[in-house]
Amino acid sequence: MGVIAENQLLTIIYVPCVFGHSYRLIKRRVIWLIGNWVTVKLSIPARPVVYSAILSLLDEGEDVVVRMESALTLKAGRLIIIQ
Repeated sequence: MGVIAENQLLTIIYVPCVFGHSYRLIKRRVIWLIGNWVTVKLSIPARPVVYSAILSLLDEGEDVVVRMESALTLKAGRLIIIQ
């Protein structure tokens, strides 16, 4: 993923789920997309930032489906931070 794509996706992640059901679906898909692309296209320096963003989505204020998708992405271990 390019820097522009990474920034766009992170912007979507950080917006609270106050825009209704359809926005929660978009957020869930963005998390899924990041989880599938992270090993192929995500730059290694960007991984800690993305990891933190997905970790923040486990907060109780988020939609249950968004929290579940975040947990599945983290559980899959695709966001391994190499230092």
